[in-house]
Amino acid sequence: MASQLSGWDKAKKKRKEAAEQEKLLAKIPKLSSYFGMRAASSQLPASDAIANSSAPEDQAKQDEPDEEREDKERESSAERAEVKGDAITGEALAQTLEDITNGFDNWRTGESRIKMHESSDGHRKAMLSFASRQREAGRVDYLAAKQVEEERCYWRQIVKRLIDVLIFLAKRGLAIRGADEIIGSPHNGNYLGIIELLAEYDTLLASHIRKYANCGKGHISYLSSTICEELVQLMGQKVQDTILKEAKKAKYFSVSIDSTPDVSHLDQLTIVIRYVLPLGPVERFLTFLPMMRHTATHMASILLNFLKENGLDVTNCRGQSYDNASNMSGRYNGIQAIVKRECKYAAFIPCCNHSLNLVGDQAVNSCAGCTRFFHFVNGLYVFLSESTYRWQKLKNRCTLTLKGLSGTRWCERADAVKALVEGWKSIQEVLDELAADKEQKADTRNQADGFSRRMDELETAVMATAWNDILCRLNSTSISLQDPTVSLNTATSLLASLVDTIQFARDRFDVYEQMAIEKVPHGEYKAEERRGRKRKRMPDEGAANEENLTPRETFKTHIYLVMIDRLLAELEKRMKAYEDISTTFGFLSELTSLSIKQIENKAQNLVSSYPDDLEDTLVAELIQFAAFMRTQKSVSVNESAELTMYKLLSSLNLSQTFPNVEIALRIYLCLMVSNASGERSFSKLGIVKGELRSSMRAPHSSRISP
Repeated sequence: MASQLSGWDKAKKKRKEAAEQEKLLAKIPKLSSYFGMRAASSQLPASDAIANSSAPEDQAKQDEPDEEREDKERESSAERAEVKGDAITGEALAQTLEDITNGFDNWRTGESRIKMHESSDGHRKAMLSFASRQREAGRVDYLAAKQVEEERCYWRQIVKRLIDVLIFLAKRGLAIRGADEIIGSPHNGNYLGIIELLAEYDTLLASHIRKYANCGKGHISYLSSTICEELVQLMGQKVQDTILKEAKKAKYFSVSIDSTPDVSHLDQLTIVIRYVLPLGPVERFLTFLPMMRHTATHMASILLNFLKENGLDVTNCRGQSYDNASNMSGRYNGIQAIVKRECKYAAFIPCCNHSLNLVGDQAVNSCAGCTRFFHFVNGLYVFLSESTYRWQKLKNRCTLTLKGLSGTRWCERADAVKALVEGWKSIQEVLDELAADKEQKADTRNQADGFSRRMDELETAVMATAWNDILCRLNSTSISLQDPTVSLNTATSLLASLVDTIQFARDRFDVYEQMAIEKVPHGEYKAEERRGRKRKRMPDEGAANEENLTPRETFKTHIYLVMIDRLLAELEKRMKAYEDISTTFGFLSELTSLSIKQIENKAQNLVSSYPDDLEDTLVAELIQFAAFMRTQKSVSVNESAELTMYKLLSSLNLSQTFPNVEIALRIYLCLMVSNASGERSFSKLGIVKGELRSSMRAPHSSRISP
């Protein structure tokens, strides 16, 4: 028994040694691998030699006549047959030695002969002996090998520090280069400046700067702008490759594009995709691409070409989200229509944030009273901020400073109205002081008096209190919709909740009026101070008396209710764009509360919408999955029900049990409901490509943007 165990141990030890030898041989580069590259490089550019090393040989084989190709294949088969295990026959060995001594007349012959030699037992033993002696200190080239290894470690440590500096600058959107590249110069930029700072506390970096800095061209230092740009390019490409690899693995994705002119007056097209990882959906910025025209055809061609060049199959696109511009959202000729021709399952979902902005914009433009109010708010900000003296007086009295208005960002309107409402008394006091200050110019005193009189109107106070309440809800909803992980059902539910909020505000006129009277104590509408206007009656008109509305009723009917009703109408109109997709996937959030018949009907509708992705077994899977979900803990309040379901499938490895459920959840979660990520990329572009770096090329700006 002991001898048997000893034999097993010996066999196990032998197998272990053989495995170690194979690993050792695998680490040693094979000479035959260089022949294919040499053959390719003789016909291709140097940049393509490695990637296409076998292309010339394949082409040569194709150009040969069939008889010659068959003869060569038989010769190659005979040569391979001569190789027995790890040894070769004497005839083949003699031929190999002759070829090595006399050389080869073409690279293909050399490659096959070298491969035979590398497969021989003698070569393997020699390489194993060489590898084992590499570990010994007494080898002939020990000092040279040690020096090479030390050099490699040294430069790796230097490059690691340079990469850390570049990552630090890129994360903050800071400029990298300066006016010169001289170490010690105050104008050498953030990159070299931070390296100099680190050298004060890093002996390795300090020694490197003393030895290699400011040596000029032809000397290796890794501190030049050429190496800096190459490192940025390599890191940016690595990040993009990682994103593309994740997207391809996830299979289904959604896309969003938007454009903006940069500081150099060049239109930049940003491309953002959304896909699902095991932990949930993510939105990733891919690149900025220059564009010449704003036509849907041109922008769509840029998008489709980019997806094709980077290996993203457009047929796997399940969603697209753009703003409501006609060249983006056009039903027949917009970008969404062009992409749908390439993939019929690429559902178009208008950007929820942009739709919400349009709701407010249309409501403001619905009546002159709203337009005058926001013109007053912006004019008040301009008047007080254009003078440092006036602005300082305002800051000394108010905790919240006034804000200007933006045509696209309605959150700024919410901040502006909130600052006006909370600092009403203080702002009016500042205006009264400026109007009474004889040291101010007459024009300044007149403007201050005009703004103060406008704030003393009850209509202005009512509009301020009402819009403050409404904009607060719109702004909070908009911020929630900008979350990259927000789902479609959550977005549509948030928009639907605004309908009830605004409807509630419609019945709160008396409350807003009472709040306004606290700011304007006289409590009278401006129209009450003027004599009513009497319209001339025409001869053919009847004798019916005209209905004379009080100033309060006139303001409520012609301004306040018009504003509220337009908000409701626009909101309901925008929500219709999400009805179809919400009907398809909306039941997933309430899956556990549906009956079996309801689940069956909803599942069949979902399968009919995506017949190429889902199978008919989805019905049975969803019925079982709903019963399974009822046994689990309650849904987390920090995430949607659909995301909880998907995470549960991933964490418990149930994708094989419910494959169609998993696919349906992946398609749903990858749907993009907002292009806020694209707007964030524009913000970073404005930082990265500023006035002092307006000549930066598009690829470089894409690499250092988020």
